[in-house]
Amino acid sequence: MKKRRNLFLLLFALIHCLFFYNSIFGTEIKFYMDFKFFYKSISVITDEMDHALNDKIKLLTINLFNILLPLIILSFCKNINFSINQFKYISLKLCSIFLYFILFFLVLRYLFINIDPHSLIQLFILKYLYFLNINHDFVNIHSMIYILNIYFLLIIDSFYDLKIKENKKNSINLILILICLLLSGTTIHLAICIMSAIVYFIYFGIKKKYLYLLIFCSIFLILISFTELLHFHLNNNPFDYLQSGSGLNAIYVRIMNIYFFLFYPINFNLFIGNNIFVDNIYTYPHNIFVDIFVNTGLIGLVIFLIVIAHLFKEIKKNLSKNNFFIFIILFQSFLLANLSGFLFSNILFNSALALSMLIIQKNT
Repeated sequence: MKKRRNLFLLLFALIHCLFFYNSIFGTEIKFYMDFKFFYKSISVITDEMDHALNDKIKLLTINLFNILLPLIILSFCKNINFSINQFKYISLKLCSIFLYFILFFLVLRYLFINIDPHSLIQLFILKYLYFLNINHDFVNIHSMIYILNIYFLLIIDSFYDLKIKENKKNSINLILILICLLLSGTTIHLAICIMSAIVYFIYFGIKKKYLYLLIFCSIFLILISFTELLHFHLNNNPFDYLQSGSGLNAIYVRIMNIYFFLFYPINFNLFIGNNIFVDNIYTYPHNIFVDIFVNTGLIGLVIFLIVIAHLFKEIKKNLSKNNFFIFIILFQSFLLANLSGFLFSNILFNSALALSMLIIQKNT
């Protein structure tokens, strides 16, 4: 398909340019309260900056070479010959390989955490597979599991098109995905998978055999959630939002984190934002819109809203099976980016947004 220069993709790249400029030349943001006292007041005890912001050079390098430059290059590509069906086929193959690797990783990681610390297996893992420690910086579970979210959606989509033999294989892989989600302990990813499947089935209509699949996955989610809830709340008050580790606490801390960035700065630049690589800060806002507002001001936020409005207008005007598939991928990445991830280093969300703007197919 032939495309002109993508103005809206270039506008999105401009937001990253403004972030990059502010990170080097912008005014450092200052707060009228020390972050340690603020987070202590909401039962978060910390003395260190979030590792995501601790290495400024690393984060800016990721932004420049993995996000900003690719966005600029893609926005000037006049001709992009891309088949969504080909993308789905290749992705199914690659994700199946990835599934087996991550299943192996999660099984070993489970053994690392749960087996006797003096056993031979544990000693072997400590010596040769030290990166299986979940607290090690090498590991980013959320990014790894997110690939399984996409694979889950690819399998759901493939049930409408592939042959019975291939669907049987994909059904087995679907069960392996659920096992991986169980071993990872990231219930939110399973919830997003099921939510995406529900939206997908509603749009295309639920066939009887797919309804059984949806019921099975939902029961699986409920059982895991109940088990985790029971395990956590045996000795804790389930309604105490200040109790670290609870779901209510995670929501509360994120809300208060946004509140800190919006109402505690003393030198906030409303128009172009500030440099947030400062000592008196614990973490980033954990919200895409606040990320943009704090780092690029009203200018960046307005540009982002224009880009999103244009994208949704195109999707609505050209609604089709393939375009809806792209929309669900963007929807998943948006949810996860707001739960865990800094927009300006979040390769997954930026890639999903760029992909959406590049390959939305026009109805003819």
